[in-house]
Amino acid sequence: MRRWGRLLAISSLSAALWVSSSASAEETKSNAATAKELYDQGVDLTEKGQFEEAEARFRKAWELQKGFDIAANLGVVEMQLEKPAEAAFYLSFAVANYPASGKQDKREWLEARLAEVRAKVTALRVEVSVPGAEVRVNGKPVGKAPIGEELFVAEGDCSVEVTAPEHEPWALTFKAAAGAARKVQVDLVKPRPTVLPGAVGAGVGLAGLAAGVALYLVSTSKYDEASALHDEIVHDTGNPRGCVAGNANPKCEALKSAAETSDALFAPGVALMVAGAALTAAGGAYLGVVLRPTGSPAAAGKGPRVTRVGISGTGVLLQGSF
Repeated sequence: MRRWGRLLAISSLSAALWVSSSASAEETKSNAATAKELYDQGVDLTEKGQFEEAEARFRKAWELQKGFDIAANLGVVEMQLEKPAEAAFYLSFAVANYPASGKQDKREWLEARLAEVRAKVTALRVEVSVPGAEVRVNGKPVGKAPIGEELFVAEGDCSVEVTAPEHEPWALTFKAAAGAARKVQVDLVKPRPTVLPGAVGAGVGLAGLAAGVALYLVSTSKYDEASALHDEIVHDTGNPRGCVAGNANPKCEALKSAAETSDALFAPGVALMVAGAALTAAGGAYLGVVLRPTGSPAAAGKGPRVTRVGISGTGVLLQGSF
């Protein structure tokens, strides 16, 4: 068993390596002291071959202070525990943040360990079109976009999930291979508006249009009936005014009823036709916008458009382009 603990117990643990972004100087000092103690415990446990215990100490130290020396030792311990993805992450951090004043032989040793573990994992870069989007790899959060550093995944099935407010979630699964590198470009899109308002509007409009046409047709029929009765009464009585006071012709009552029915149905029928046609057109236009493919001619203003709504005779005229 290789014993690497003391090799990485870098003695130059200067105050600069323990700088914290905490607002309180006292808290910073306390965190630094605790991290230093945990670091030393981890080094001792590593020398004894107690790698799981050492891992726990180094991880706690890492939570308090993200120094290159903690990352280096933690990376070596993860290698011993056969966790190549975790080892690659910490060793990569250690090499990237190795101090310029550090010993060159130790830097080269770390670089060799990093190359060794990179050969066992897939190096992954995730680029997301929406800043602040949350990125998860194999179900674990790895940060928010933009993700500047490489991510490392072990061989086998891998999943990448990206979510952002007001955008459709994005997911990818692939096979990670040893020594591979992969770039994942994520272009998040905003969800399409629901078709429900357009469908409901068009449905209600069609129902109103149908009811309006029905009332209009009945009104027209009653008007024709009243006109025919008036002609018959004029013919029977010889009076061009038709029904007058004192005229007991039973057809006068039928004429009155037909005329009143025609008058009562005409206005609502026309109103329902106009409103129904307008609502149907609006619902159809909404659905056309929602359902048109992105990048299609419709997106350039060449999609379905309703340009005219009107009434012609006993029907409704819808004019447009498709």
